[in-house]
Amino acid sequence: RHVDLVGDAGLDVSPLQNATLTLVGDSLQLTDGGGTLSADLSSLGDDADANPANELNTTFELDGTDLELTDAGGTLTADLSSLQDGTEDADADPTNELITSANLTNSNDTLEIVEGGITNQVDVSPLQNATLTLVGDSLQLTDGAGTLSADLSALGDDGDANPANELNTTLVLDGTDLELTDAGGTLTADLSSLQDGTEDADADPTNELITSATLTNGNDTLELVEGTVTNQVDVTPLQNTSLTLVGNSLDLVDGGGTLSADLSSLDDNNTGLTLVGTTLQLTDSAGTLSVDLASIDGVNDGDTVSTNELISSIVLTSGNVLEIEEAGSVTSVDLSSLANASVPSALYSNFGWGGASASVGVGPNPSSAINQKVLEIVETATSNRFEVDFNRLQPGTIITSLPFTINERGFYYLVDNLTNTTNNGDGITIDASDVTIDLMGYTLFGTKLSGIPSDDGIFVLGSETNIKLRNGGVVGWSGDGINALNADFSIFSDLHVRSNDGDGLVGDFNNLMVRITAYSNGIDGIEGDDGTVIFLSTAGQNGDNGIQVSEGSSVINSASFDNQSDGFDVGSGGLVDACSSSDNAVFGFDIALGSTMVNSVAYDNMSNGFDMASACIIRSCIGSLNNGHGVRTFANSWVIGNKMHENDLDGIRISSTDCHVEGNQVTDNDQVGIQATSSGSFIVKNTAAGNLTNYNILNNNSEGPIVDVTGVGDISTVTNADHPWANFTF
Repeated sequence: RHVDLVGDAGLDVSPLQNATLTLVGDSLQLTDGGGTLSADLSSLGDDADANPANELNTTFELDGTDLELTDAGGTLTADLSSLQDGTEDADADPTNELITSANLTNSNDTLEIVEGGITNQVDVSPLQNATLTLVGDSLQLTDGAGTLSADLSALGDDGDANPANELNTTLVLDGTDLELTDAGGTLTADLSSLQDGTEDADADPTNELITSATLTNGNDTLELVEGTVTNQVDVTPLQNTSLTLVGNSLDLVDGGGTLSADLSSLDDNNTGLTLVGTTLQLTDSAGTLSVDLASIDGVNDGDTVSTNELISSIVLTSGNVLEIEEAGSVTSVDLSSLANASVPSALYSNFGWGGASASVGVGPNPSSAINQKVLEIVETATSNRFEVDFNRLQPGTIITSLPFTINERGFYYLVDNLTNTTNNGDGITIDASDVTIDLMGYTLFGTKLSGIPSDDGIFVLGSETNIKLRNGGVVGWSGDGINALNADFSIFSDLHVRSNDGDGLVGDFNNLMVRITAYSNGIDGIEGDDGTVIFLSTAGQNGDNGIQVSEGSSVINSASFDNQSDGFDVGSGGLVDACSSSDNAVFGFDIALGSTMVNSVAYDNMSNGFDMASACIIRSCIGSLNNGHGVRTFANSWVIGNKMHENDLDGIRISSTDCHVEGNQVTDNDQVGIQATSSGSFIVKNTAAGNLTNYNILNNNSEGPIVDVTGVGDISTVTNADHPWANFTF
């Protein structure tokens, strides 16, 4: 039994009753108060072979923090690094870490432990020893009374500044003495009782301790020095000389001869890959596998053309002509219109469109290529064929030329600008509901480009719904640019309509028109029937109204400029918000019965800035430099919080009864600031200055007092200046 006690263990072993530990022949006997335990060690002396040298450990040493035990069978290593780290235990004495001796005295009832020159005594008489083991950082002492454990983890970091006092430095065998040396000195254990040279079942008294083991004779002989006897072992059979593969046999040759392993069962080499007709055959030692390729041979691929699968060559000739040879037929494509006319022939031997009856082509008009279904590419280096299926990417139907009629719902789009080609014909005719046309940024050109008389650029033929038209231009048609008078509940967005002889864009009921630009059209720029909403749009230089909508419509955040009639013509019950109208030949805004006009500007129009019918509201608007009145309104209207400035006639003209006029400012108008030409209106809290006549209010109206505060400074001194309904002149 071997016990290492390291550092300031502080282990209470008082419960133990130590007796003796002796070796009697091949029996190891532990005797204490509980009796004697015996262990038969005879099997360790002879292992039934003829070599006495393979029984004993040859070295036992500490390599860094590894404890290494070596014998004829090899080396066992135990990592002791977790038991030490060598730093600070708060004193300056490097000798107080190590126990220098531990002895049993007083008939084995007392354990004396000498530690740094100090002897500690512990009564161990109550103990009955069985085992003493180290499990991780726990020292466990087991006897008849159970197991006591001591946590030794604190011994790894003793907290001092001397890293030398933690580590064992050597462990050597000197004769029969085992010597353990560390920073505290050397401990010696006498092992002579563990060998006697006679009772180990052989006749050799010297085979207990091997003192050296070396290779000699060119590493062919192992010499073991055991006691005073040297034994030699021939180790040449252990030296491999070659490893070779002979046919299907793997041969390992060394001093003992040759070992062979038959590898024939592992032979699975492919021997042939051939195409027989439409069958691909892979042959190896196990036989032949066949794959029928008939479905991809260029015939059964979903079309009626058997030659559109295999392109045999593709070359660029004359610098700009692409020649494709396909099953003996040569197709030429002029690439002169392309900026980059080169072919990736170094990478690909074949490429082309397949899966449809149309001819292969990559010419300047991409429609012939985009109608195909599958792009086939053959890689030169590997002869691999790749197919890219575009079926799932089909966006709809391409409109490739005019005229074009749509009679099925779906998605339609342009891939280029298109021009009218038919006398007095429409460009695109829509004769179905649920149709979307995306012009993709391109334009439909009519008569003014082609010189051929035309009609509408886009015409909705029947009474259709859910027409979506977007993203492009309609220019120069003899009729309307877009005639959607038969389209209800539809959307028109991001469109540019100009220079058409009729309307730019005209729609039917409940349509949404967003980001429409309409100018230089012969009639209205943008026109919508009842329930139309126009948003973020502009109309200019059109032959009639810029923007015209019918009953119950709304026009928001839009502008109208320099049109030959009204800038905005809004039907009954309409709403105009945040719009601007200027330089139009008649009214800036012509607003019908029961409508609301807010947050808008009328500037420099040839007649009235705002011409409001009965029962309207105009609020927070500005009218200036118009050739007529700033605002003219009729019966039952509400004119509140507006600014009318420098108009050629009246700033605000009340042309009928029962209007409410409040909180407006009228300045520098050439006629009257506020004029009521009829009776029955309520006129309060307004301000007027610089007009030819600031107020002209007929009898039988209800108005606050008109108070002149021109140049008076503090108006509190002026009579009626504090009147809650006063109208002021300043």
